[in-house]
Amino acid sequence: MSLIERYIGTRIVAGYLVVLLVLAAIFSFLALVEELEQVGEGGYEAADALRVVMLTLPGRAVELIPVTALLGTLAGLAWLSSHSELTAIQAMGVSRGAVGRASLITALSLVAASLVLQELIAPPAAASAHMQRSMALNEEIVLRTEHGFWSRDERQFINVGHMRFGQIPSDIDIFQFDQEGQLRVFTQAERAAAAGRGSWILHGVTQKVMVGGQVHVSHEPRLAWNRFLTPKQRSVMILPPEALAPSDLLGYLEHLRARNREGDRYALALWRKLAVPFTTMVMAALAVPFAFGRPRAAGVGHQLVLGAIVGVAVYLADQVLAQLGLLVGLPAAVTALLPTTAVAVLAGGLWWHSAHRL
Repeated sequence: MSLIERYIGTRIVAGYLVVLLVLAAIFSFLALVEELEQVGEGGYEAADALRVVMLTLPGRAVELIPVTALLGTLAGLAWLSSHSELTAIQAMGVSRGAVGRASLITALSLVAASLVLQELIAPPAAASAHMQRSMALNEEIVLRTEHGFWSRDERQFINVGHMRFGQIPSDIDIFQFDQEGQLRVFTQAERAAAAGRGSWILHGVTQKVMVGGQVHVSHEPRLAWNRFLTPKQRSVMILPPEALAPSDLLGYLEHLRARNREGDRYALALWRKLAVPFTTMVMAALAVPFAFGRPRAAGVGHQLVLGAIVGVAVYLADQVLAQLGLLVGLPAAVTALLPTTAVAVLAGGLWWHSAHRL
């Protein structure tokens, strides 16, 4: 990048920061209002609602990154235009194509941020928010420690060491005590799978039964277990698809396919996450012809408002299509990429119109 292109990039980055801060504040406030409606249920308090909103902020930021690319690029170029710097830059021989290139290269910083947030930061924060919220709302006790989850059912204690892909109970220890408080049966399992109607199948089972001072050990590839996790306990441990990292979603989908099971919600969540970088770049490309569109006649404010309308429309279309796609059974890739494709066509048309208007 040339010195001028780097300067353009710094103004766009400043626009990103302002836009993302404003959007995150607005949507976080709306999320807080929604969470406050649950205050008073179970042990859920206002402090819990605020904590949940803060923990879900990274995931919310990922959803807002494509809109930030559009509005932040517009804001940065509008600032240059309002100070006549954009005109001076063009007078120096810098073409609109070079401005567009600088905008797209700068948008790569948002793409990188979205990848880091989606894979490393947002999932553990969302998981913590989900568990804290569920545990506060539900009356049944599920204790989370450094050794995993603990639950109790009469004289049976269950420890789930790990939730594979955020969905599959794994590294399971089950302790069964008699009326005198003596350990009688100790069961270990590699993982558990729900079998319907409250029953479970334990896989890779090692069971130790204490009888008369003797320990009898048995190994079973599969073992039915009716008293494993209740629906409420399961809801605390199992994460919604939106809270999972792309790698976890991919792994869980492969797990489902190996067992010939459908996973439409998980496939859609994965494709929506994969679409974020592409949508971000397309939105940044869309902003450039908006910024060059009749600044004297319409004014910078008009361009920002028009860009905001387009950004909100794309955001809402993505939310609506996600639900509609699941309802009518559209392929997950089509559902996730349709808004991005529409924006790409619009951006291409505006670029063509802008080039032929010169």
